[in-house]
Amino acid sequence: MRILETGNCMYKIYLYLLVIPTVLLLACCASPRYKESGYECVNRGTCSLPEKINEGNALIYVIRPYRVLNQDERQDLYIKEGTGGREEHYARIFGSTYCPIQTSANQITLRVVGRINDAMLNVRLRPGYTYYVKLVTIAGLLESHLRIKLMMLDKNSGENYLMHEVSSSCLRN
Repeated sequence: MRILETGNCMYKIYLYLLVIPTVLLLACCASPRYKESGYECVNRGTCSLPEKINEGNALIYVIRPYRVLNQDERQDLYIKEGTGGREEHYARIFGSTYCPIQTSANQITLRVVGRINDAMLNVRLRPGYTYYVKLVTIAGLLESHLRIKLMMLDKNSGENYLMHEVSSSCLRN
């Protein structure tokens, strides 16, 4: 009878030795969320949401949500303001990042350069408004390379991506 009691006691000790450190480790490793004005960012140090719109400007967020397929991929984002403007390199965008673009132009052309294809999107703008563009990575069934696509998002979807799927802002020039 004494052997069973000792074994049961050892079982409890081993259980506590495994459970307590595991819970502490999980608590420490959980990514902290930063909440301000309804926005959450995984990384407080590099996240400054929401951006303030300067008077007479429009704001565009180019969002690249986290996906396993796009974490190592990085694309260069180019912008061209207006119809006769010159295209300029704006930033390098990785997975789980966002790029805020403020402009006073009425129209802007966004272009992202990928390995296989380039994605392009023309956006008509109104001063004081915020627009959301998502950079999508597509893996074809029979393809070994990833394709990219730019698509407009509505306000609710765009804010949802900003709140839950970005960890930092893009690398600006």
